[in-house]
Amino acid sequence: MPQGSPTPPETPAALGLAGRRWTAALALLVVLAAALRLGVALATVDIPGDGPSRAALGYQWLEAPRLVRDGHWLPLGEVLLGLANLAIPDPLWAARAVSLAAGSASVAVLAILAAGLSGRPTGLATGFLLALLPMHVALSATALIDAPALLFLLLALLAARALARSARSTLPLLGLALAGALATGTRYEAWLLLPLVPLHQLLAGAGLKRALLALAALLPLPAFWTATALGGPSGLLSAFTYVTASGSSVGGGAVPPAEGLWLGSAKLVTVLGPASATLALAGLAAPLAATGRAGRADAMAGLLLLFGCLGLLLALAIGRGTSFVDRYALPAAVLALPLAAAAVREVWTAGRRGVVLAFALAAATALATWREPPQL
Repeated sequence: MPQGSPTPPETPAALGLAGRRWTAALALLVVLAAALRLGVALATVDIPGDGPSRAALGYQWLEAPRLVRDGHWLPLGEVLLGLANLAIPDPLWAARAVSLAAGSASVAVLAILAAGLSGRPTGLATGFLLALLPMHVALSATALIDAPALLFLLLALLAARALARSARSTLPLLGLALAGALATGTRYEAWLLLPLVPLHQLLAGAGLKRALLALAALLPLPAFWTATALGGPSGLLSAFTYVTASGSSVGGGAVPPAEGLWLGSAKLVTVLGPASATLALAGLAAPLAATGRAGRADAMAGLLLLFGCLGLLLALAIGRGTSFVDRYALPAAVLALPLAAAAVREVWTAGRRGVVLAFALAAATALATWREPPQL
């Protein structure tokens, strides 16, 4: 094969996209996730804070549409929630409906990503753990933008994987551009995709041209926001500083790195659950077993994105101290779930043992969350 040509597509079974039983099981997981999140939404009230504030901004944008190019919050959260008001007149429920849909869909997307790395049983187990992850359930029932932003991030990873494997780049590239714009336009964590996705294309053997096309697909929104709202590259650091400094308004403040590491780690373990966190550590070696150049590239990209999110988590914990918000740990926790499932991939094919382990892991996470209820 000529150097720089795309890696041939792997079989559907290897990617976890074939098989009626697997598809039906995945659909049932999504239904379970949607029912659980809707039940929480109907049983709770979104108290004043970032969520209702974002819902109000979305409603205001619909009343007076504009090209958002100012502020510290990225622009597409405001636009997305504003457009949701076209379907649902109540601003708060319009925002919560976006989170409900995104949170439910994330279960399927993460399961497909995990299945491509470690097989369909592991993918289903990963989707099950996300469907019952208390923090994700809670955030999917709020007006906060965390659940939609996470979905867009996962979709961008899925599009990048398709781009590396496809002989024709047009459709995967359009998918990457759309998912990437939504991801980078809602949360700064997604800006990690800018160096990561081109690197993934190179590692997968897709060639320099495909890597540059991937970068071009991801760059427009970050470039626009950097030039208009941030006043240049240095403004990105200022925006991050603003987020960390805002903790002082609720009694927080910068802490020593060791204390920040302990605080951030404790929050992450609570969100992920001690059992799943332990398995995720053991699963760090699982990507080494990935087969094929594309498979190894997928595994490396997932690890690098996880480490990037962990780095941001640590920086926020150091900057905010006791005012660190638990939901900042969600992206790292979700990206760690495939590693936790891959660490015991053989168990998921063992029938009852796999079912028992899945429920035990979910129960351990629920218990940890119950003992230390998160601040959203």
